[in-house]
Amino acid sequence: MTDRLTDAEALNEILLQILEELELMNKIKLRENGWKLNEFN
Repeated sequence: MTDRLTDAEALNEILLQILEELELMNKIKLRENGWKLNEFN
């Protein structure tokens, strides 16, 4: 049972890291689009 919990926790950590990276990429894309669409800034 403890092994399964550890696996789930490890997977959770990986997913959180992926989510953070996607958020960062999204912010960069929004910023790039912001330069193109100055009227929205």
